Amino acid sequence: DKAVEPENIKAVGGDDSDSDAPKTKKSKIRKGDKVEAKFKGKGKMYPGEVYSVNRDGTYDVKFDDGDRDKAVEPENIEAIGGGDDSETDAGNKFEKGDKVEARYRGKSRYYPGEISRVRSNGTYDINYDDGEKELGVKADLIKSLEKKSSKSPSKRAKIREGDKVKAKFKGKG
Repeated sequence: DKAVEPENIKAVGGDDSDSDAPKTKKSKIRKGDKVEAKFKGKGKMYPGEVYSVNRDGTYDVKFDDGDRDKAVEPENIEAIGGGDDSETDAGNKFEKGDKVEARYRGKSRYYPGEISRVRSNGTYDINYDDGEKELGVKADLIKSLEKKSSKSPSKRAKIREGDKVKAKFKGKG
């Protein structure tokens, strides 16, 4: 079917899973992907980022608290959110047109605006609501004003030509 609405499509992994999650621990996790992983294979899952994918199928993870763990087994890691094929865009949190608040010139106060450009180095250009513009703003100086929804098409894993998908025929079923 052509022109299928995004809410009627979901990516399908090679495991014939019916999961609505954009990525699972069975999905391909790439360098730069945001993940949750068990530190040293024990206890609860902690947020972090993959900084290396190893030939043996394990992952090297830098956790948000600064700790690092090498050779994390696939059963101890899960991707959170969608990924992207290009390394430079893999860590992008925002998209062009997103409503945000940002710390203008790195100062302490946040000002409302909109992402006008996503740069390949992981920074963003912002058009502030007061008319000011700022180029190359780092993601850690920006907060989203978008409503968080796992069903939002812009926040789901990107579906590309050739991907296996499940779709509702004419929006039914």
